[in-house]
Amino acid sequence: MTSETRADRSPVKKALILESMADAVVVVDATGFVCERNTAASEIFGSADGDLLGGTWHARDRRSTIPVEELPWTRALGGERVEQEELFFFGGRHPEGVWLSVNAVPVRTDGECIVAAIVTVRDVTGRKRREAREREVLLERAEGDKVSEIARVRREFVLSISHELRTPLTSILGYSDLLLEPNTPLDDDVSRRWLSVLNTSARRLQRLLDESLELQQLLDGAVPNVRAATSLRDVVRAALSSIHTRGRSLEARIADAVVFVDSVRVERAVNHLARNAVKHTPRGTHVVIEAELQGDDLIITVTDDGAGVPDALKDHIFEPFSHMDVEDPNPGQGIGLALVRCYVQAHGGDIRVEDADSGGARFVLIFASALPTGSADR
Repeated sequence: MTSETRADRSPVKKALILESMADAVVVVDATGFVCERNTAASEIFGSADGDLLGGTWHARDRRSTIPVEELPWTRALGGERVEQEELFFFGGRHPEGVWLSVNAVPVRTDGECIVAAIVTVRDVTGRKRREAREREVLLERAEGDKVSEIARVRREFVLSISHELRTPLTSILGYSDLLLEPNTPLDDDVSRRWLSVLNTSARRLQRLLDESLELQQLLDGAVPNVRAATSLRDVVRAALSSIHTRGRSLEARIADAVVFVDSVRVERAVNHLARNAVKHTPRGTHVVIEAELQGDDLIITVTDDGAGVPDALKDHIFEPFSHMDVEDPNPGQGIGLALVRCYVQAHGGDIRVEDADSGGARFVLIFASALPTGSADR
């Protein structure tokens, strides 16, 4: 086979790879113009090339239109990596609207200049409707039989884990297939980008499995508390150091105090709640973290001025695999708040969510954290 013949087949192979993907795949150039798409994308957006604005994109309330500059591919063209952002789309072949899970990554040249964005889209309308039905059943259910509750939790665990594992595994398999394809044209820059995607997906998979295992161990009481005297400010600052606010303002009001706690668990609890506040509120939201000693207790509050938590969900929000909102465009696996409750309860404390004066949500964590005089353990 001649080199010319192999070169002629390269576009065909590229097209075959795109068409082999179940998800919709769209390539957007630096001007926002759609230059490539597979059949799955055409089934959602229509077959004509152009932009993705043949319809309108909405966030959780399905009423507020998302500005062009905040759309996933626009942000990817600005250098941001967008993962599993769930948006409501009106237009294309779905004038009645459809829920879509969108991923977008920038494509760079050797000189690190961004020339395009690769956008993958999955229709998650069915899952949204199923979750809505499950939530209605949950909210209407009185205290059920304990055996039935265990069966429900196990079933939801399988459904939740199966869904959450699918996305990183799809990325890992898809990009590893491309890397293993002998005729795929590769250079060091392309290889690094694809390996970066593989690494990100694998780490997300590891985090999901680690949190699931930790939750099970905490529920079983298999992990003891390890308390020590520690600076409250150091714990909270460490918890907030990895938070990406993305247009939200974050304010910390931390007392200068020494507390006697399991610092790892307190740090994780604050980190989960702060990330939760940023993730589930619109841009411009103000988030305040306060921490102080009140008598023998450590009180930590995380308050935002977003939409708040509906009263019907407040009794269930800390249960495993619960989600804050059935219309949430950025749902996690429903483990984070359950972990936070376990961290607090391991300290003999309590957690609750209430309405903030601003109309948003206030999460209140109470840790039993008195430091007895002369004690090095408790």
